[in-house]
Amino acid sequence: MVAHRSEVPEAGCYIVRELLGESLILARDGEGTVRGFYNVCRHRGSRICERDGRSNSLTCPYHAWSYRLDGSLRAASALPEEIDVSALSLRSIHVREIGGLVIGSLSGDPQVVAALSNAFEPGLRFHGVPNARIAARRSYPTQGNWKLVLENFIECYHCFPHIQSTAA
Repeated sequence: MVAHRSEVPEAGCYIVRELLGESLILARDGEGTVRGFYNVCRHRGSRICERDGRSNSLTCPYHAWSYRLDGSLRAASALPEEIDVSALSLRSIHVREIGGLVIGSLSGDPQVVAALSNAFEPGLRFHGVPNARIAARRSYPTQGNWKLVLENFIECYHCFPHIQSTAA
């Protein structure tokens, strides 16, 4: 999961996220589709976006190559006429909105993301996740085994504190 749909609510909104050590741009294009791209300019490999924003294009700060929100190259200075600009689009990743969540995959196989839809979308919709909003984002670095941290987070000893055990 790379985002919630509320983070890219309308056309022109884009966010910068990290997935498996890769910097990504997620942008909602003019047709309302969320698209995902590696945050790397095709010209000199510079990072295109440093923070979330809103625009009708993404512009690299190095030599000002700009890209449409569908990832296609919009403008590049001093580009020879014989260059096929369609080959210079941003490298995309597979993303899909599933029950309000934006799921991404770096594998190159769109079926990896599509397979999650059937399994999880009904439950996410049932619990109202598409209409949820992110209230805050916090990070809690821990120095410990990730399995223990995760297990402690999802254990249900604390789920129903109002129910007391009647065993004596």
